[in-house]
Parts: sequence; C-alpha cells; structure tokens
Amino acid sequence: MRLKIVLMLFLLTSICFGQSEKQTSVEYAGNIIEIPKDYKSKTEYDISGNGFRATWMYFPAGINIQDISNQITTQFESQLPLTDAKDISFLSSNSEFKGKQYLLDNKSYVILGFGKINNQPLFLNMSFE
Repeated sequence: MRLKIVLMLFLLTSICFGQSEKQTSVEYAGNIIEIPKDYKSKTEYDISGNGFRATWMYFPAGINIQDISNQITTQFESQLPLTDAKDISFLSSNSEFKGKQYLLDNKSYVILGFGKINNQPLFLNMSFE
C-alpha cells in the first residue's frame, strides 16, 4: 500500500509539474545532464529520444531498497506482456545498481534498477525500442 501511494505521488508530481518550455538539462542525483539534440524531457525526472527513455524516482534516505525493488518489479511483471526477464547489475554515475532486464512481447527492452548515487536512493526505469 505504501508503495502504491509513493508511485501515485510520483506520477502526480510528474503530471502537475511538467514544464511547458523546453528544458536543456536535467538533474540526476546531483549530476547535471545536458539534453542532447533530438531528445526531450517532459519533467525534471526523465529524458527520451531515438527509441530510448529513462525516468527516475528518488526515495527517502534510510529506505530499504530491497523491499521497494521487490514490490515494484513484482507489480511491473504482473502488468506487462513479458517474453523474458533476467537479473542484472550495472553502473549508473559510477554507482552499482541491481535490477532486472525485461524483453517485452513487442521486442523492446526495459531495465528497472535500484541503487544509490551520492547516498541518494533511487529507482531508474530505462526502455529501449
């Protein structure tokens, strides 16, 4: 229940605070990312273009990342047509993330990852067409 409330707040924040003027950069866990040409950002928590999309959500310090990651991945897996799923680890801003890589029925990939950057717990959702 707590996770659903957090996710709903994240979605509402993204919708309510979407910016009408074109952004030239976004902040990702204290790092400024310049938005490349042909890419866009609808909120301060996403970037997309050329078949790629990344969104991220911050969690309060001290939260149990393992519990949250299990809840989010279970919910994700129950809602989408998955062909394959495997556990992965990867680096984001030189910090280790753990998560899952999914192959969807439409042959696109989604990666859900959880980790900490600059002691900031966060969830990273990337999709590739």
